[in-house]
Amino acid sequence: MVTGNIEMRHLTASAAHRSEVEAVIMAAADYNLLIEGVAPSALHVDDFFMSLPPGSQPSDKFIVGFYDSGVIVGIAEVVRGWNAPYKAIIGLLLLTPAARGGGRGRLALDAIETLARSWIGVTTLRIAVIDNNIAAFAFWRRMGFDETGERRPVEAPYLGAKVVLEKNI
Repeated sequence: MVTGNIEMRHLTASAAHRSEVEAVIMAAADYNLLIEGVAPSALHVDDFFMSLPPGSQPSDKFIVGFYDSGVIVGIAEVVRGWNAPYKAIIGLLLLTPAARGGGRGRLALDAIETLARSWIGVTTLRIAVIDNNIAAFAFWRRMGFDETGERRPVEAPYLGAKVVLEKNI
C-alpha cells in the first residue's frame, strides 16, 4: 500500500524483517531512553513482534514497516478489535530520527487509518502515550486524537503513566 511518498508493507518475523525492525528501534534509541530510561536491545525487537494486549489473538496484530524510496524509516504495530470490536489500538508508531518531520508521521498514520478502515466495524483508533513523551502528545493531538480520560498508573518498564487517546476514523 502506498500513501504519498511512504510505502507501508506488512512485516513478518523473518530474519530480514527482524533486522529492519531492529535497525529502526536502534536508530530511534531516544524513544526508549525517554520512556524506559534504557537503551533499546534485542528484547525490544522481540517485544515488538510478540507482545499482545490482554485478550487479543496473534491474528489480530498487524505489523508494518514504512519505507521511503525503498529504505525502512519506521515501524508500527496495530491490533484490531482491542478493547472493543469497533476499536483498533496502535501499540507503537516509531520513526527514525532522520525520518521525523516533513509529514512522514502523518503519512504513516494515514496508511494506518486506511488499514483500520478496511476492517469491518472498526471506527475508532486508540493509542496510549507515556505522559513524559511531550512530543508524542503534540503529534497525536495534531492528528485529531483526544484524551479519553483513561490513565493507567506508572508500571515497569515505563517511567510515566499511560494516557489513552482516541480518534474516530
